[in-house]
Amino acid sequence: DFDAVVVSTGRYNAPVMPSIPGLDGWVRRFPGLVRHSRQYRRPEAYANQTVLIVGASVSGSEISRDINPWAATVYQSFRADKDTTAHYRLENFLHRLPRNTTFVGELKSFLPIPEGTPIQSGLIELVNGTVISGIDSVILATGFRYSFPFLPQLRRDGVAFLALDGSHIRDLHLDLFYIRDPTLAFLGKPVNLGTQPFSYSDYLCLALAKVWSNTAKLPSSLTMRKMHEELVEDRDNIRYFVGWLNEAAVKYGGKQIDGLPKYSAEVGRYWAIAQYGGPLTDRPSVDDAVLESLGLTTASESGKARQIYDPMYDDAW
Repeated sequence: DFDAVVVSTGRYNAPVMPSIPGLDGWVRRFPGLVRHSRQYRRPEAYANQTVLIVGASVSGSEISRDINPWAATVYQSFRADKDTTAHYRLENFLHRLPRNTTFVGELKSFLPIPEGTPIQSGLIELVNGTVISGIDSVILATGFRYSFPFLPQLRRDGVAFLALDGSHIRDLHLDLFYIRDPTLAFLGKPVNLGTQPFSYSDYLCLALAKVWSNTAKLPSSLTMRKMHEELVEDRDNIRYFVGWLNEAAVKYGGKQIDGLPKYSAEVGRYWAIAQYGGPLTDRPSVDDAVLESLGLTTASESGKARQIYDPMYDDAW
């Protein structure tokens, strides 16, 4: 028996398959040629091919950069970024793609391919009416969902703690403690928000250590549920952690939290270099003019500086 359990199995295992008409038929016909990014391993497999990558976020943009020197043509399909919540903007990923990447819009459907004909004869229709063909491989960089097959018993009033589509976990206080049983915690994954940077995870680990060592107290279940509903609309987690845990340190003893973790500045510098350190040798990145032609607004230099640091430390992440 254990006094407490931390679930830190990650999120990047169960793939999200997009609901695009006709895609299922292509997957069944060509299982080795239409794959999720989870199955991607090496760029050499796409040598001299025409490749369609669906999605342009973390996996989509990095795979695109990886296969670019090998593939004959790379099509990159993505939807407009209309998310108004705090997140790492799509144009930041697109800036990292090589100039010879061919951008296409959102996909409307994969048209049926007659039996006995190769995948290259297949037609893919875009929302804007354009039709592309001659595709050798499709990589679906369309994200992942939560999956906890080892926790089937967690239910409240007949409702499973995990949403049916795997998009989020219900009943988590501060996206960390399971409200019905706070001796169960979920850590080290983007639980219900965005990516959890190391700086944010530090607060989570400190909260676990203090609560489970009885040097900080959780509110009542009713209060935790009310806070959960409020945080869905207005996240202010880091400030809450600092105030709550510092108050507990005064009451029960222990160190005070004094700003961001000491390593944050160094992590920020390396992260900024990786994202904005300039184009790679012989693989120049997409410039602002290309992005603006696609209807994406680009930031000024000062705006880019804010984009570097705000997503890392924003309370909504």
